[in-house]
Amino acid sequence: MQAYNFQPNDDILEKLLILNLELADKEKQGKPVIGPWSPI
Repeated sequence: MQAYNFQPNDDILEKLLILNLELADKEKQGKPVIGPWSPI
């Protein structure tokens, strides 16, 4: 939750779908897809 800055009240499935679509779009454009850093 911290790594992706999700909030407890967020709809997690909706957030993950949006993130997945954004990352898929970046991949199609040839942009690098890098995960977040581990939260401290």
